[in-house]
Amino acid sequence: MKTLAAEQQGTNRVTNWFERSSPKREFWLLLFGLTLLYVFVLTIGNRRYIWFDELFTFDIARSTSLQQLWNRDLKFDTHPPAIYLLSRLSMSVFGPTPFGLRFPSMVEFYVGSMAILLYVKRKASIAYAGVAVLMLWACAPTLFFAVEARPYALVFASFACLLLSWDTAIRAHPRSLALAGIAISTLLMSAAHLFAPFTLFAFVVAEAVRYWRRREPDYALWAALLLPMLVMLIYIPLIRASEGVVFGSQPDFGTMGKFFLDTFNGPVTFFVVLAALMVPQTGKDREIHPEFLPEEFMLLACLFLGPILVNLALMHRQKGFFDRYCIASQVGILAALSIFLAYRFRLSRVAAWAASLVLLCFLLKNQVMQVLRYPVEPSAATLASVEPKLPIVVGSGMLFVEMNQHGEPAVVSRLHYLKDLEVSMRYLHTNVFETYEAPDDMKAAGFPIPAKIEQYSSFVDQHRQFLLISSPAEWVFTKLRLDGASITYLDDFNWAPLYRGAILCLITMPSNNVPAIVQK
Repeated sequence: MKTLAAEQQGTNRVTNWFERSSPKREFWLLLFGLTLLYVFVLTIGNRRYIWFDELFTFDIARSTSLQQLWNRDLKFDTHPPAIYLLSRLSMSVFGPTPFGLRFPSMVEFYVGSMAILLYVKRKASIAYAGVAVLMLWACAPTLFFAVEARPYALVFASFACLLLSWDTAIRAHPRSLALAGIAISTLLMSAAHLFAPFTLFAFVVAEAVRYWRRREPDYALWAALLLPMLVMLIYIPLIRASEGVVFGSQPDFGTMGKFFLDTFNGPVTFFVVLAALMVPQTGKDREIHPEFLPEEFMLLACLFLGPILVNLALMHRQKGFFDRYCIASQVGILAALSIFLAYRFRLSRVAAWAASLVLLCFLLKNQVMQVLRYPVEPSAATLASVEPKLPIVVGSGMLFVEMNQHGEPAVVSRLHYLKDLEVSMRYLHTNVFETYEAPDDMKAAGFPIPAKIEQYSSFVDQHRQFLLISSPAEWVFTKLRLDGASITYLDDFNWAPLYRGAILCLITMPSNNVPAIVQK
């Protein structure tokens, strides 16, 4: 009995310490801790090399004129120009470095995180606001987007600020600042990504429900929400420019389910809930009466619907789908999950800090330890020393562009990229790197690609022996096997993120058509 009493007393002391904590002091301590953690993780994450998608941002942003910037965007990337303009401005200040390129995303992701912190704090408590931010960083979307020079951090920030501003505008007076926040956030989201309408649609529906409930139109809010959407007229030439692009991997109904599984990140969420459940519940349960309006529930429902609509649209147009296209829905869903946990655990601060500790462990493991395991730059010494007189064929267009940027001159001078539209369509069912984002077109447009691009048939006629660095899934690998080439495995690059598991092989073309020989 004494032992139980002592344990109960200890638990009460911990709980009372949290209860007596000043809300204002707790908020500033949490803000300071999150900011410090953010800077630390970004310092680690920014070591990552500038990968294929970011190279488009880098090279387009550094165009000699705005006209050239727009022409390159239409031909190679088809994103609204906001990301290029922001990176262009940043690099004019910090220089053409990874930091200068990614600085806008670093600021945007932090602003979005703080907006979610304030939103969840308003709906639940300070402690669960911290859970929400850590969940955003440790689950999906991860802090990866904070060190990626693409539009997704801007979409995240503009959505989070729009959510906070809209919630303020429907409740507070005066609200001129909130209306300005709605207008600016809507403008930035519209100028950030082609799929912004699917997120903004949720706010339009929520506002329509609000009108139905009040029977009175809110003209100021409608104007702040709808007028900035006129910037979407810029989508017309971008959509036309993407016509005819065929992706080998296309969405289906399975990708819809996978999106939600990736968003919740099952193992992380399971351990978060488990940690909160293990906290002893002491004292009387507090009566909690959350104040959620019907339009807020409709907003969340539409955010769940958004990824499904995006998938259906891309299925119809035969385009590829990636989770990052619906990053705003991921943010909204995880914020809602944090609020649900807050009320499920009766706003228990101890449960919130237990959940936060678990999230912090996952964050450090995935965003720090895993990144530190790999080298900052892949060493070219191994590749340069293998058969130095033979040309090197790169099977992937993505890898080819990256190696032109990051490879040693001695290696780049030996690189070749082979093209064959018919074979690519036959085996990979895509024209990417053939007629869209083709390395030879990029080279002609002034992108820094010093290596050689040739047709497959003419290259193999001239070179009976060469090196191939490629994944076996690429069409070049398949074509060589069918053409009877002898393929000798030499090395793999699992240790180097740049090569993404590609293998290095020695290729010897046959004098006549015989079955392929794969040696190890």
